[in-house]
Amino acid sequence: MAYSHLPIVVLLLLILGGLTSAIPAAGHDIVGQAQAQAYLGLNSTHDQQNIPGEILNNYIVAFDKKGDLKAHLLQLNKFIAGPTCIHCAINNKVTRVYDTMTVKYYSGIFDSSVIKFIKSSKGVTCLSLDREIEHFAVTVQCDATWNLARITVPGTFFIGEARGGTMVDTQDFWYPHKESAGLGVRIYVMDYGVMGTHTEFQEGGKSRVERGVDLEDPIKGRGDIDTENHGTGIASVAAGRRLGIAKKATIIPVKLASKKEDIIDLSHIYEGLRWIIKDFENGKDGPGVINISVFLPRDEKLEELLKEAITVGLHVVTTAGNDYVNACDNQPEDVGQLHIGATDAVDHRWYSEGDGAGSNNGPCVTMYAPGAYVTVAVNKDETAQALQFGTSVSTPLVAGIIAMIASGSPALTPAKMKEEVEDMALKGYIGGLKDGDRNFLLQSPIKKLPPGNVCLLDIASCL
Repeated sequence: MAYSHLPIVVLLLLILGGLTSAIPAAGHDIVGQAQAQAYLGLNSTHDQQNIPGEILNNYIVAFDKKGDLKAHLLQLNKFIAGPTCIHCAINNKVTRVYDTMTVKYYSGIFDSSVIKFIKSSKGVTCLSLDREIEHFAVTVQCDATWNLARITVPGTFFIGEARGGTMVDTQDFWYPHKESAGLGVRIYVMDYGVMGTHTEFQEGGKSRVERGVDLEDPIKGRGDIDTENHGTGIASVAAGRRLGIAKKATIIPVKLASKKEDIIDLSHIYEGLRWIIKDFENGKDGPGVINISVFLPRDEKLEELLKEAITVGLHVVTTAGNDYVNACDNQPEDVGQLHIGATDAVDHRWYSEGDGAGSNNGPCVTMYAPGAYVTVAVNKDETAQALQFGTSVSTPLVAGIIAMIASGSPALTPAKMKEEVEDMALKGYIGGLKDGDRNFLLQSPIKKLPPGNVCLLDIASCL
């Protein structure tokens, strides 16, 4: 059986007694059913009707990545609305559109006359029936970064295998996930601010980044303005729509300082934790996660505030640091938080020979997560990305997984959540650790690719 590596993301539809709306894959230009109808000029007020002799099915249409998908869709709209296509405006609809420089496809409900038109259209590379998935729907992102792919592989990770690219800095890995990951969860990012206008955080024309707080200027300042390429990247790993885990989570930036060169006052960290606790207790119902990707010293008052945050129900994730030393010597005692180290693409404790930086270790490090060659959003412009290294970018991966789990199980206490994340972790796969270190590597609860046309289309399935 021959395979073709077509650059598409495939939507998997959950059909329970009828058609539900398609599930969008992560990407740069996703249009929901109502928006897609407006985009094509179709009348979305008609109910779907069954015309005798016609069988309506759900299709995925892959398009040439160098082609003009919008022009094709306008031609499709003209055909559907035209006099030669009887009942077409009632029975046919496009449910999702995905149009980027590297990935182009759409899905929809089409009858035989429209299928004939689509198959004869220039630029269409494959038309395939969509598939059913029982119990719950899984979206597979085919243009993911390696760190997302790694946490879904329950074993040794081989970069060059069919899961995606041959280099860790490419963005063509496979990442199965629930489309609703993070929905209803607030992720507090204690850092240097988060660029709320970045495309990684846009949802339906609005930003998922709230104003938050700027602790240097609590009255006039804004947490959703990033003056340093750090907080935006952290938030994108936790909850970016393409680079992150909890793609539906709300991000609340707690800005501790304006620049990395600024020494973060311990008082700002105290104040930030107090602000988060108050906001969480007074805010909307739903789980909350705190991500702290800045260094925290050993300090009794700090430990008390971390414990208070956990006591009120907040899940706390902190960075182990990049000094390549034992983290237990100078960082907060374990009061229930998850303390995160970093690994590279071959599951080794991350180390940079160039500057001697590397992941801290020690028995107080709860677990490790991918933290090398991680693609993140940066504040250069609204679409900018860069590679970053270290425990700063491994920590939000864990925060994102917690937000994913919490969105489906909001009643989980921080203690139970920590236990669940530890239970899911791969044991014994990390190299470069020492006796007494916890050899736990982060894993996603969704590890298996669903059946059907996912990332690699079987040529035989093209109609």
